[in-house]
Amino acid sequence: VLSACVAAGVRPDCVTVVSGGAGTKLDDAVARRLARLAGVAHRTVEFLEPTDGELEAWRARTSGCIEDAVNRLCRTVKTNDDGRFTLTGTCGEVARAFYWQPAHLGRRGLDPAELVDLLGFRRSQVLLDRAAAWLDATGGDATTTRLLDLAYIEHRLGGWAGPSVYGHEIAKPTLSPFNRRSVFDLM
Repeated sequence: VLSACVAAGVRPDCVTVVSGGAGTKLDDAVARRLARLAGVAHRTVEFLEPTDGELEAWRARTSGCIEDAVNRLCRTVKTNDDGRFTLTGTCGEVARAFYWQPAHLGRRGLDPAELVDLLGFRRSQVLLDRAAAWLDATGGDATTTRLLDLAYIEHRLGGWAGPSVYGHEIAKPTLSPFNRRSVFDLM
């Protein structure tokens, strides 16, 4: 996104949210360096823990579709909203092998219970039945890593990136230029 903006003559202000963990500190350091190389502004924003009421309001705005780290950003995003559009790299991670574990390499097929667990859902008979039906629809003999990639795209990213734009209580929606069908089709 930064490269596209700079190539188009747009000078974005880059923002990194840090929460104290090593991962977000690394993100911030890399973002600062990239911003400096691109000649654009960068600022660091500290993560603000949301209240239960703010989380409930987020869930209401997204119809309960999302329950992960992005909804916990609701207070941070609202507090730091400057009234301008935000561009993200969301869906750039579509090639991320998110659910892969070493034990999955070289395997074929996937158990419905394992799929439900990896997706982070609570097991119920309805979900197990739906996971089994989804796995059957894939042909059943695909590699485990292929099934996990498809599950990530279809069950996490496909239903996450769109609704997440409506969760934050901000003046203008967040735009995700890579959240488009052509990217998913390529993957």
